[in-house]
Amino acid sequence: MAVDPNALSGTYYLAHFEALLGAVKGRYGDLFSEQENQCLDDFAALPLDGRALYTRFLSRRGQCFREDKLAYPELDLPLAIAALKEAGFITPMAPEQALLLPLLTKAEIAALFNLDKRLARPAMVEAALKLPYRAPPFALWQMQHEALMRRCLLLYFGNAYQDLSEFVITALEHVRYEPYPLDSQSRYYQSRAHLERHFALSELAQTLDACPDHALVALAERWPAGDDNRWQRLTLQLARRLERSANLPLALAFYQRLTLPPARERKVRLIAKTAGQEAAWQALAPILKAPQDASEQDFIDVFAKRLASKLGHSLPQLPVSSVSEQQRPLPQGSERVEQKALGYFDAGMHSENQLLTGLFGLLFWDIVFSPVPGAFFHPFQRGPKDLFSQGFYEKRQGLIEARLKEIEQGWQERAKATFAAKAGIANDLVYWPLWRAEHLALAGHIPGHHLALWFRHFLKDPRHHRSGFPDLLVVDGGHYQLVEVKGPGDRLQPGQKRWLRFLARHHLPVSVLHLK
Repeated sequence: MAVDPNALSGTYYLAHFEALLGAVKGRYGDLFSEQENQCLDDFAALPLDGRALYTRFLSRRGQCFREDKLAYPELDLPLAIAALKEAGFITPMAPEQALLLPLLTKAEIAALFNLDKRLARPAMVEAALKLPYRAPPFALWQMQHEALMRRCLLLYFGNAYQDLSEFVITALEHVRYEPYPLDSQSRYYQSRAHLERHFALSELAQTLDACPDHALVALAERWPAGDDNRWQRLTLQLARRLERSANLPLALAFYQRLTLPPARERKVRLIAKTAGQEAAWQALAPILKAPQDASEQDFIDVFAKRLASKLGHSLPQLPVSSVSEQQRPLPQGSERVEQKALGYFDAGMHSENQLLTGLFGLLFWDIVFSPVPGAFFHPFQRGPKDLFSQGFYEKRQGLIEARLKEIEQGWQERAKATFAAKAGIANDLVYWPLWRAEHLALAGHIPGHHLALWFRHFLKDPRHHRSGFPDLLVVDGGHYQLVEVKGPGDRLQPGQKRWLRFLARHHLPVSVLHLK
């Protein structure tokens, strides 16, 4: 995308932050305490330079800052510091060595504590920590109310990995997003208790990330209870780290508390290691009876099949389906094998998963961006929060079923209209560099009832079924076909096998082309 060098100027970052605060207060102000709302009002009453400097502080690491290192030519720094100090947004501090030393250069540490400047920094820091505190020759400031401001960032984005840079990317690269309502009716958090739970789990995630392996057991002993998906995902991370650090009994104890995949798979694998194969077979029973998603079915196909063979047990048989396979010579040249394979057909495109997801995105665009409560947190989303979860279908079932019936009768006109109206707008499902008018015309050979079958399979498990789709869409003699291409030494992956099995079972035109 073209970059506009003039998109950012002056205190643009403050404008971004104030837009964020306004949105958060508009959606969640009724859930804030009186003290929190007063703090946000006090921030808004600061002079521009004070608000801008505080925003700069938020974009930096740590809570302590050296006044002599502040260099923001667009600001009146003495005025800003005085305003922030008077309003209580920063306070002067004389930190302990542990907080001070990271702010100093090696030469400054040597001079301040009279240490040999030839020492390596780690040795110098270790020595300085044992000496009495020495005040540095510059002012140090500590941020106040940072927790509230960080919570506002978390409320706005709904996660801990996005920040104000999203505004910058949008301004510089001219990214366009689909508009959708962001009001109190569609918000995710509906109570203060819900807010506090989210904050607590976010802090727990940061604690886990920073926790060294030797402290994992202590963290596990004070691990909170829960059962929601966010808690389960965090607990899975803890269990996996315990497993990798060879604490198998404790890891197994956590896996047994979880239902979110791959907890049941990991539990069976650990039981096989610790209690033997027969015990693992018994633990497999719930997965064999009802696999929760495609990853558990893959686990059955590989691990369970091997275990059953060793123990002499039988497995539930998947429906038998055969996929047409053919071999052709591998053409010379430096192109990818998929591009070489296209030469064997009248017309075609190398699309892989983008064919499935792209057509779904075009045909369900309005449903994807419908204002389902909790789906959207901020204006920079390429799709709803639950897009690749099984809950996506459940929350929009009526709309989706009606659209699937429409697609069965004909889909090309809707796809063309969406393509024309939405081209270039960010959408997690549509990879715009692939889609051109001729590619949409090529896809037009696919009957609607075939597309509906694809989409129903995709919606059963969007997280796993969005990958593994055949490499090529080709047209020969006016009829379409999906082709999975395999070069020398290349084998089918589990996700590819799933899609080939499904397509063949429904007698849809699919084949595997081996280039030898």
